[in-house]
Amino acid sequence: MLQALLSSAGLKPSDVDIELYPDFGQGAALAKGAVDAATGFINNEPVQLELSGTPASVLRVDQAVPLPGNGLIAGTAAITSKRAQLRAFIAATLRAMREIEADPQKGLDAAIAAVPELAQQRPAQLAILKATIATWSDDYTRAHGEGAIDEAAWASTVTFMAHLPGSPISGTPPAVPQLVDSSLLPS
Repeated sequence: MLQALLSSAGLKPSDVDIELYPDFGQGAALAKGAVDAATGFINNEPVQLELSGTPASVLRVDQAVPLPGNGLIAGTAAITSKRAQLRAFIAATLRAMREIEADPQKGLDAAIAAVPELAQQRPAQLAILKATIATWSDDYTRAHGEGAIDEAAWASTVTFMAHLPGSPISGTPPAVPQLVDSSLLPS
């Protein structure tokens, strides 16, 4: 993602000083002024920075290169042998997402039941959840249905990644149908 954003500005990683922050400390590094900019997730670091009183200017990578979002990763053997289970899992996940979108508090309560420490930061966790919900849809999914896979965005990403220095994708990059399977989505 960093390389995509740098590329959109005509820069390479060698044009900037990159500092690694373990344990997701990049937001704290930015708030403390230890770095000029930091990578993060639109639904986390900017939300936490804003809640702490640190204004965040956000540059969205998907405006430079439409990188695919979250998805379910499964091997070819699992897709073949566990097709019904995967379809059921995806349908249940999409149903849960709809329910949480309709009532974010219900989603937060479920998360706190699973991870009680989240209750210590209930307002922040609710803000993060609402920001997360906002990432679940985009123009493509609004036009083609929840969970829809934008194959053109995947193709753009594969092309971009194939041209990165040191890319593990060498030679002819895989075709999008080798990477995604929309047949597992509910009809």
